[in-house]
Amino acid sequence: MITPPPADRTSHRRTSALPAWILLCAGLGLTPLAHAAGSATISTDENKTFQVEWLDPQTVRMGEQNANEYMVLRDGKAYMVQAEQGSVMEMGEMMRTLSQVAKGLNQPGLDISDRIPAIESVQNTGKPVTVAGIRGVSYNITIREPKQPPETLTAVLTDDATVTELSQAYLNTAAAMMTSTQAVQDIRQALPKDHQGILQVSGKYAVKTVSSKKPDPARFVLPSPPTDMNSMLQGIAKQLQKLN
Repeated sequence: MITPPPADRTSHRRTSALPAWILLCAGLGLTPLAHAAGSATISTDENKTFQVEWLDPQTVRMGEQNANEYMVLRDGKAYMVQAEQGSVMEMGEMMRTLSQVAKGLNQPGLDISDRIPAIESVQNTGKPVTVAGIRGVSYNITIREPKQPPETLTAVLTDDATVTELSQAYLNTAAAMMTSTQAVQDIRQALPKDHQGILQVSGKYAVKTVSSKKPDPARFVLPSPPTDMNSMLQGIAKQLQKLN
């Protein structure tokens, strides 16, 4: 279950937070569906609630409810928008540049682009579970994050078309931000073909509400052209090099 220049450390932390929760849900929804626009509210392990809206799985808007920052996926790219400033940043470009900066400065912690956990096993328990009024099935999913021991999570998966398309919207947004999409492709292969919508992941993600009502297309329009993130981050890299 997205800014003033990143030199502003507080804003940079906020910018990094949203990719983190998107990566958490990066293994969602896989099979192509007929387009069915909709919206949903999602809660996370940080006790935050996010709103997701989509016209189709390639045209998505998501962010904390009533927040000025949000993310838009459109035309194959993910954009971070800060409404008050009217600023727009293309996240894929930023992640690629940040990855290069992190390697150049030997600061791997700056690069969040490849932190998607690998799915090691998916086991159907056969137990029916209803979440947000939608029927699903409980699964035990064992994941492994880089340099961490495996962890088994309880997930509720569904074949509901609207939830599956919600899941696709998350996946496509995450993939648009990655320096490599291999981890996302691996997750696509791991999830069951008959239950590809994620309703809940124990303590980490839960669908609270979902609707198939089409949102206003104007909500997916960028307020301004995107900032040249490559030039901005190169400038920050030079500043960091001077500090080192």
